[in-house]
Order: sequence, then structure tokens, then C-alpha cells
Amino acid sequence: AAGPIGDVLLAPERLAPKLTRFTGEAALPLASSHLLARSQAIADADVVHLHNLHGNWFDLRALPAIARHQPIVWTLHDMWPATGHCAYSYGCERWRTGCGHCPLFEPERRPLDDIPQPPWGDNSAAGWRLKRRLYARLQGLAVTAPSRWLTDLARQSMLASAPGASFRQIPYGLDTDVFAPAARADARAALGLE
Repeated sequence: AAGPIGDVLLAPERLAPKLTRFTGEAALPLASSHLLARSQAIADADVVHLHNLHGNWFDLRALPAIARHQPIVWTLHDMWPATGHCAYSYGCERWRTGCGHCPLFEPERRPLDDIPQPPWGDNSAAGWRLKRRLYARLQGLAVTAPSRWLTDLARQSMLASAPGASFRQIPYGLDTDVFAPAARADARAALGLE
């Protein structure tokens, strides 16, 4: 949306990266996501193809409105759509039952030092519940993933709560003339690992 009204609606979105420091990956109310659901681009589309939606640039709460207009295919690249917060669970199985008490928020158990720590604590259970409620409203969601591991994980997750959800593995396309197995000794020599 352009003009003064659009500028007022979208102004808080400029703060989203800064707010992430305080909210973690909690869904922020982003007006542009809801405007997108009513856009001509969505109305003209045959299908809406989603990829990574985390990073506080898209409001997941806009998905049901988009799904009412067009079918959605969501290609997963990590675990985030199936968890309350994390892109990879580091072996934690709480994503299956509702998250909460996230090990990524416990300083002594954190696998990485750069994971944002919300000052008021673990919001992973709230994020998980929000996603589960939203997915239950996405009729006919088609989920794809490049690996068998991620496809199977998606089938076992709250993504399966979408009515009529389908799951399919579609590997990334690679030029096998360029990316092909080589002799291990040749690879080590090329990388200077001898």
C-alpha cells in the first residue's frame, strides 16, 4: 500500500528486526502480510508457493486468508514450520507435543551463541500453539521438502493438522554434470586436505 495510510500501516514493520531481539521468533503483527492476502497478485496466481517464512518479515496469521483464495504449496528448508521457535531442534523432541521449556533458551544447553534470547523468557510453546491453530485452517496445504528426513518430520508434525494436507519429497535440482561424486583422494587433494 502506498501513500500516507500505507506508510502508517507499514511503519511498525521497519522496527521488526529490532523487536526480534525482544520477541524471539514470535509472530509480529505485520500489516503488509495481510495486505498481500488481498492483493491482485494473489488473486491472479494459480498457486502460492511458500519457502522460508521466519525472520519476522511475514505474519503467519495471513496464511488462512491467502489459502481461501489460492492453493498453497510450502517447500520446507528447515524445521521452523514444525516447531515453536527453532529452525533445527538439535535432537529436542518437544516440537511433537507443543514445545515449551526450549533448550535453546537455556544458556548452558544452547548449541549456538547467536540465538536471540527474549528477555521475558521462552515463547516457544505460544509459537507452537499459534502455528497449530493456523495450520488447522489451511485446507489442502501441499508440503514439499528436499529430503526424506524433512518430509517424514513434516508428516509427524502439526503441519499434518491442515485438512487434506499432502506431503511429498522433491529433491533440489542439481546439474549432475557439475555436481557429481568424485574419487575421495582427488577431492582431498583439490581441497588441500592431504
